[in-house]
Amino acid sequence: MNLAAMASEPGFLAFLEKTWLISQVVIGIGLMIFIHELGHFVAAKKTGVRVDTFSLGFGPKLLWFRKGETIYQISLVPLGGYVKMAGENPGEELSGAENELPNKTPGQRMFIFSAGVLMNFIFAFITFPIIFASGVPFVAAEIGHVEEGGPAWKAGIQTGDTILEINGNTVYEFTDIPLNIALAKGDCEVLLERDGKKETVTVLPEKNEEVGRYQIRVFSPTRYEVKVDAGGPAARAGLEEGDRILSMDGMLPEEWQVERLRTSPSEVTLEVMRSGQAGEEALEMILAPENKELDDSFKIGVQCPVNVVVGLRNDLARQSGKLREDDIIVLAGGRKILARKDLEEALSEAPLTFEVKRPGNGKDETVLIDYSEEWREALKNDLAMGLNTSANEVVIAPGGALEELGYETGLTVHKINGKPTPTYDDIFDVVQESDGRTFDMTVTPSGDSQRKEIKVTAKADTSVDLGFEFQPYLLTRKLDLIDACKAGFNCSIYMIKTCYLTLSRIISGDVAGKNLGGIVSISVVSYSFAELGIARLFFFLAILSINLGFINILPIPVLDGGHILFLLIEKIKGSPVNEKVMSYSQIVGVVLILALLVYVTYNDILRLFN
Repeated sequence: MNLAAMASEPGFLAFLEKTWLISQVVIGIGLMIFIHELGHFVAAKKTGVRVDTFSLGFGPKLLWFRKGETIYQISLVPLGGYVKMAGENPGEELSGAENELPNKTPGQRMFIFSAGVLMNFIFAFITFPIIFASGVPFVAAEIGHVEEGGPAWKAGIQTGDTILEINGNTVYEFTDIPLNIALAKGDCEVLLERDGKKETVTVLPEKNEEVGRYQIRVFSPTRYEVKVDAGGPAARAGLEEGDRILSMDGMLPEEWQVERLRTSPSEVTLEVMRSGQAGEEALEMILAPENKELDDSFKIGVQCPVNVVVGLRNDLARQSGKLREDDIIVLAGGRKILARKDLEEALSEAPLTFEVKRPGNGKDETVLIDYSEEWREALKNDLAMGLNTSANEVVIAPGGALEELGYETGLTVHKINGKPTPTYDDIFDVVQESDGRTFDMTVTPSGDSQRKEIKVTAKADTSVDLGFEFQPYLLTRKLDLIDACKAGFNCSIYMIKTCYLTLSRIISGDVAGKNLGGIVSISVVSYSFAELGIARLFFFLAILSINLGFINILPIPVLDGGHILFLLIEKIKGSPVNEKVMSYSQIVGVVLILALLVYVTYNDILRLFN
């Protein structure tokens, strides 16, 4: 293949694009380290201190050259950098020369050690206004989905709302929402815009122990513009890059995706809007998805019942003695409830009578509840249902092994592989561990009273390949110079405040340490921002610069903040800190930093595997 033909190949172009993006990430992170170390270097030179080494990275040298008295090098381990100054290390032999660090005043040394942090902050204060003035894309702070029963749902936040402020902090993009919520204390005052009108709602975040932080359970919107996989189902259907999908099988894409994975139709009708030189053109096309078997996931065709009350709001929540959160709705209007549609059908026609199973002290109790007719609309709109993972009565999914055996929704599972009274979670675990083998089940079919011993063979689970991905909903903010400077200053101050709050929330336990990330997470996030353009990448680098400065100012030996702490002690007591104390402190500092690196790298690895 000649070079011209190779250059036109989609795979080769994708390789070049990824290489360019990775190069931007490497250069960007290297720039942050360089700026920090440049601050120390310039301050040392200004105060007459000899600099022996200026290094990006640690460990063995990869590239280096000497100019004057200084060696400039790039080292193997890209976890930071350092400026080695004459007489800097405890125990280092001193000549008494004027250009050695210990011979400078405490004020001069404090200037040197704080200069790196100052450079990080200066970079952010300069970069933010430039980015806002040139235009930077943000993921819109618009609500794409509100989880039923969650804090946002209870507060009345709706799909399509735009979040403007949280506790007085301006929300620039969607990622600001979970960040502000995680760092808040107690109730959050949320200023939102709905249908052109502004209103304030109060939300009480809930701690999600799995992720280790407070949340309000909202999700970002999809733009519905697509990125098409070359040669995939979407490309064969005629979908093109940048097309905007209006509906899929007559439904909004977000609604459709849930149904799509559940029912897996053989073909999907797309309504598409395409922009061209002649304007916008409405198109309709038929897409045939591809089902791909998953090697490590199996199914027998059961789904978890949805009949647990996970949320009540408005007047419905204030009805004492009526439905409560964690109630399991067994019957509604005489109809068995195993899915949301069962409840919707019951509420549309049946009497408002409920039989619920209510958790008690060690055992469940059966409770009968009646509502008057005036509550019908409230029960439809303000009652949220969730998964009942403790149930052993299951919903039968179409196309699964149990449906093929003739069983219907309402099947009760008593034993699976000899384990008595299993829950849905137990069933799921056994199926996943079966590796496609046949296992025994004791069941009672729906509408029957006789138990049956059956054998079920798990099938390989499938994923649906549509051949395209939705793109994030991006808005470009471009401000005039004065507003850009204001926004940049506010953004810088806000990020410094965020660093402090993050540390304090981790110490208090409100935010789990597993939310911390290291060089792997930074690289992954940098790459995702680089995909959105150079302005977005530099916006992230400005945030990263503030974080780097904040970490370095912490009073930990070997960090800049540790050196400044010792200099403050020296200034107060009138003499340097004891050399032995300094040496031991440095060792402790190194151990702490290495432990932190190991911990955040462990978090990074877990994120990658998850």
